[in-house]
Amino acid sequence: MADIRAQFQRAYEEKFGRSTGKGLYSNADWRRLEFAVSRIPTYTRSVLDIGAGPGALLNYLTLSDRFERVTAIDKAPYTKFVPLTEVDLRIMDVTAMSFEDSAFDTVFCMEVLEHLTPDAFDKAVAELRRVTKHKLIMSVPFEEPEPIPAYHKQRFDEAKLRGLFPNAEIERLSKGKSAGCDWAVITESYSV
Repeated sequence: MADIRAQFQRAYEEKFGRSTGKGLYSNADWRRLEFAVSRIPTYTRSVLDIGAGPGALLNYLTLSDRFERVTAIDKAPYTKFVPLTEVDLRIMDVTAMSFEDSAFDTVFCMEVLEHLTPDAFDKAVAELRRVTKHKLIMSVPFEEPEPIPAYHKQRFDEAKLRGLFPNAEIERLSKGKSAGCDWAVITESYSV
């Protein structure tokens, strides 16, 4: 991942400059992606990235040459999207995906669910489970300080996550001391 990270950082900085903010990944963001990618089963042939944003995970999945099919969706074109190669990015809402049931061996939904209203959240989780064949990997802010930002519609703690994902493996991943909260990485597995 280090080589792809360096390529992405270089391309991002060439296009948008070195300023921090939306799109530029921190060391903690890259650790989160590495952690999530380490959960991909070896037999995975198809992957879906929900909420591609600037394209860091999509680029990694595509350039790794590990998969026969890599697809990503986002609800709208992201202004700081940086493709390093030809990618399959579709504009689509996570609450109503046009993919067939069990279309992807592994599905990622990283830092998306906290932006959804409760009604949209329930629809999105149902859709995520519907299109996932084997492994669903999600991440959300964990125990975010209150009041949460206006752009977040959900706050997650241990009890809420256990209630929403009772059969999932839930792991806490630290952002570091200077960050406001950690992440929870939620992994649901379905029969092979």
